[in-house]
Amino acid sequence: MSKITQSVITGWVEDNVKYFKSSEYENLCRGKAKRCNLNNELNLFTTIFNWYKDSDRFENEAILLTNPVKSKHKKLGFIRAMEAKNKAISLEDALKFFEYLKDPYRELAAFQFLTASRIGEAAGLQWHRVDFENRQITIMETSRWCPRNKTFIELNPFPKNKEPRSVYMTDELYKVLKHRENFKVEDSDFVFHVIGNPLNYCTIQINYKSAQKKSKIPYTGTHILRHGMASLARRIGGGLDAVVAMTGHKDYKLADHYSKLDGHFQKEVSQKIENHIKNIQSQDTENLFDNVISIANFANKN
Repeated sequence: MSKITQSVITGWVEDNVKYFKSSEYENLCRGKAKRCNLNNELNLFTTIFNWYKDSDRFENEAILLTNPVKSKHKKLGFIRAMEAKNKAISLEDALKFFEYLKDPYRELAAFQFLTASRIGEAAGLQWHRVDFENRQITIMETSRWCPRNKTFIELNPFPKNKEPRSVYMTDELYKVLKHRENFKVEDSDFVFHVIGNPLNYCTIQINYKSAQKKSKIPYTGTHILRHGMASLARRIGGGLDAVVAMTGHKDYKLADHYSKLDGHFQKEVSQKIENHIKNIQSQDTENLFDNVISIANFANKN
């Protein structure tokens, strides 16, 4: 590990960038799958390096080591700009998406959207975390799937940020969960399941992809529902505090990333501002911009 220095990483990045920009790679006709950067590889090495530093086995030799991956390497690893992609599904498209899903995946998707949950949190929800009397849901356990075949491995005791999150049970959530009560299975505490068995991520993906294709919505993946609710919370709630309340993020930078507002919202704001200006103009006897000297008129007079 000590031989992997900054210069070694720099050389590796430069060699790969050269290849991914070459005509040889371009001729592979990969279309949208073409490489845009080397961020994944650099992040993976950082993860491996941190594991090495924290390992008791390599404690002595890792004392003086510092991570050779620097911010400059991600800049050097830039190949081409990534295609702009809206990750936050709109409310209208979310409702259309739900129509093409079958239960339990329709109810799973509705729950994920309404609670702005990660898919693992929704799939791992346990009945003892549902309190109908006090209208509270606790997001705690999370389904963990095999990265290779995407089948269920185990139930993690905590969410990604290691802290439970309390969610208010709205009327819509109440309906979803009350309906799921009809499918309770003895010896299984999963709210969303198939004959008592926890959901596999590969099956969730198949159902989501099929519904996304049939509904013809311009979104893919399972994380669009979390992004979508985050953006909706920001629009309705009026700020990042509303996003944090829904998603459970501690970091406002992450909350901002998840709730990026689209062009439609910018259009709404622009129109409201224009209408506000028109209202002021109609109320005043003088035009709002009468005191502004026209450069063209000024030039003609001189």
